[in-house]
Amino acid sequence: MQKFMRKLGLMSLLIGLSASAFATINGFDPSIQFPQKDKAIPFLKTHFYANESDLNDMAVGLTREQVRLLVGSSQLHASTVTKHSISYIFKFSELDKHELVCQYLIQFDDQQRVSGSYFDSQACVDHLHPPRPGDAKSQEAEAAPQVPMPLPEQPKLSLPTNMLFGFNQSRLKDLPESVKDTLRTFADQLKSNDATLESVTIIGYTDRIGNDAYNAQLSTARAETIKDYLVVRGVDAAKINVIGKGSADPVVQCTETNKKKLVACLAPNRRVDIEFKQK
Repeated sequence: MQKFMRKLGLMSLLIGLSASAFATINGFDPSIQFPQKDKAIPFLKTHFYANESDLNDMAVGLTREQVRLLVGSSQLHASTVTKHSISYIFKFSELDKHELVCQYLIQFDDQQRVSGSYFDSQACVDHLHPPRPGDAKSQEAEAAPQVPMPLPEQPKLSLPTNMLFGFNQSRLKDLPESVKDTLRTFADQLKSNDATLESVTIIGYTDRIGNDAYNAQLSTARAETIKDYLVVRGVDAAKINVIGKGSADPVVQCTETNKKKLVACLAPNRRVDIEFKQK
């Protein structure tokens, strides 16, 4: 029985590896069927501009939540959501100011992990991946040595949780682009310097309102969410430590008796700090 189970496990692993090897990410396939774009667009709350860096981090095996962290909320930007797919509609800004509208279909397997992703036109693929393989510029880029991005001057990034999470929530909100840019750049800097990066510590904090046990749990969950984002962006998960400190280490002390004013005063204490250490 044990031999059979080992064989079954090996077969499952080989099947998974085989599926990953043949999966298409950010490609174009004329046989893929998309929802009708003209009918879907009026139902969208807003058009949004895709971030090429985020799309390039799409990968086989990501969960739906990790997809949301990269691409954005399906409630705001997706035209169609099913058990095995999400179809987004967004714009790329072209250099000539022409806006390229693209439909983007992400497929999920039975375990609700990404199994492939496609654009509805080759033009969208070409926009995301210029120059094409075989071009002289592409060969030059591959031959050029990769220079790490400079790390931030300060080895700590502090983020106010009201910009990241809803009240009493540990799930990232749909972030303002300025906040996404800050997190995205910080993650890319860490990933680019992986060879000299020793560790990353993410520390979650709450204010003093509420009981200690709940605050410790909430601060840990929020720190874990930021870890998930960094991992999706390519930072080595093995180098990331997560700590939830609840209401410890307050930045400010408040004496307001009015609840609303007290909550506002304590805002700086509700934060997530990301610290990194080099070798």
